Amino acid sequence: MKIHELLTGRIVTLSNFLSLFRIMLVPFFWYYLNKEHHSGDIAFMYNALITLIIIALTDFLDGYLARIFNQVSRLGQFLDPISDKITVFFCGIILYLFKDFPLWVVSVVFIRDLVILSGGYFLFLKKDIQVRPNLFGKCLIISLFFSGVIYVYNPSPQFFDISLQHISIAFIMFFLFTSSLVAFRSYSKIYHSLAPSTSNVSEH
Repeated sequence: MKIHELLTGRIVTLSNFLSLFRIMLVPFFWYYLNKEHHSGDIAFMYNALITLIIIALTDFLDGYLARIFNQVSRLGQFLDPISDKITVFFCGIILYLFKDFPLWVVSVVFIRDLVILSGGYFLFLKKDIQVRPNLFGKCLIISLFFSGVIYVYNPSPQFFDISLQHISIAFIMFFLFTSSLVAFRSYSKIYHSLAPSTSNVSEH
């Protein structure tokens, strides 16, 4: 598929707007956490939480609304995963700067996403094979946002002397491993057995 073919069909749709809006909210997330860090005003923390929750909601609503309103497009299929990865990466960096979120987790998720995006867009652009997320990939996104909320709010309760922060990181690592394994198996099957034709496969 050629790049210009992404602009065929409907471009201005609610789902595409939500994908872009998700990225546009990231600077606000940084602003509120930066203000909380320097002022100590807890109100900014709650604003950051609300912003993060809205980001998460747009992540799940864009694809759902595209199907409901029959607005699925080439551009949307390309834009949605890109905006997901950009949002997750920069929110992770912001959480590292202001809330001590582990940098190694951000790095591992970034490398994993980069590898999967490279393989997925090779199939999408070169072979016209549409890459779709699988259940474990969706759970990974949920666990990332859940962990973000915990790190922003910084709750004190522990379970068996294990903090909620550490529990949330454990969930991220579990779903990162399982979703990566599913993606690897799917890509391997495609590269070795599928002819260059349009198909749907599992991504992350």
